[in-house]
Amino acid sequence: EKDPWTVENVYPKMVEGKDLVFGHEFYGKVVLVGKETTTKLGEIGCSESHYPSPECLKQNIDGHTCKNYGIFGIWGHRNIDGTYAPVLGGGYSEYILIPEINFYPVGELYKTFHCSLIEPLGNTWMIAQDLVKRNIKNNLLIYGSGPHGLNLQIFAKHLGIKNIVAIEPNDFRREFSKTIGAANFCIKPEELTKDFTNTLTNNQGFEAVVDVAGYKSIIDSILENNLIKENGILGLFGL
Repeated sequence: EKDPWTVENVYPKMVEGKDLVFGHEFYGKVVLVGKETTTKLGEIGCSESHYPSPECLKQNIDGHTCKNYGIFGIWGHRNIDGTYAPVLGGGYSEYILIPEINFYPVGELYKTFHCSLIEPLGNTWMIAQDLVKRNIKNNLLIYGSGPHGLNLQIFAKHLGIKNIVAIEPNDFRREFSKTIGAANFCIKPEELTKDFTNTLTNNQGFEAVVDVAGYKSIIDSILENNLIKENGILGLFGL
């Protein structure tokens, strides 16, 4: 059975008859450069997955803010006439052509770190920054302690949010979060009782709740149990 979101959002942006190579989180070595670039041959770096349309590229607008962006290995950029260009090959290609604006050198970091992780790290880093900009200071509830959930816990703590509670049913992931000290509390779903929430939040509810797992039952539980304080924030990253 085809996923409705994919059918609605991804399929229309794919060009029929074109081979699609997946992979939008990757890093590699530069083996060929354009004459107007400053990047050096042999440099190792990672790539931002969203790339700008030619019109945005001329204005030095990156893929984050270009309204007609493409994603490597998923869909091509949107043309002025509303059609979609062929997608640029993804990270599973032997070689991939990317705009210089998408390239981020990593230096010697590649020797000790899987640099393809830098791109997905940006997702949760932006969420954590946004929460702080919205004045979230005292308590944050995160559903999920998978890779993105752990990253969000770490970044939120780094940015100074005081009480971070993570909900995780998987024993291994829950213990891993505790071991690295990612959250102040990493508990089972059934341990998130009304007494626990009221004590931690002074009977007000969490300033922000972020779902990083993506289960509909989580959204239902958040709303039914009034876990968010009045004028609080609900983030649906897992959606």
